[in-house]
Amino acid sequence: MNGAHFHLLVNHAPLFALVFALPLLGYVALRQDLGAWRAAVFLMVVGGVSAVAALRSGEPAEEFLEARMEVSEDLVHEHEERAEVATVLAVLGGVLAPLAYWRRHRRERLAAAATLVAALAGAGAMAWTANAGGAIRHPEELGLRPAAASDGALAPAGTNGGGSDNASRK
Repeated sequence: MNGAHFHLLVNHAPLFALVFALPLLGYVALRQDLGAWRAAVFLMVVGGVSAVAALRSGEPAEEFLEARMEVSEDLVHEHEERAEVATVLAVLGGVLAPLAYWRRHRRERLAAAATLVAALAGAGAMAWTANAGGAIRHPEELGLRPAAASDGALAPAGTNGGGSDNASRK
């Protein structure tokens, strides 16, 4: 298994863990269900831990891709910057959730609501990061295509390195 493969294995875990925690936390905020609290805390901690694993596996994945194929350094950098923000939010949520659970007897609805906000922030940041990561391997989603130059840059679809494809056919 190479760095890119490992990154692909772990990078979806934080997003899905945080997304699955959202309805549980919403339910906890309404009903104070202890089982739902425990499941949500578990998912929030999994989200934080797996976010760190995904971030740490990003560099080996980048090196693997750069050595074997053309990738846009700008897209990789943007994905990396977003991943750092998303990881901080996921880790904060992963720390807040058990603390809120532990202190829930004081203000359970407030603790659940605060954890829900942390889950929303983390899930949103993870989705934002995933979108940038998908653009690295699927530039067509952004309306881009690989440029004719060998620097790995991307050009707008329908252009031929600065000129229109239609103009070159006339």
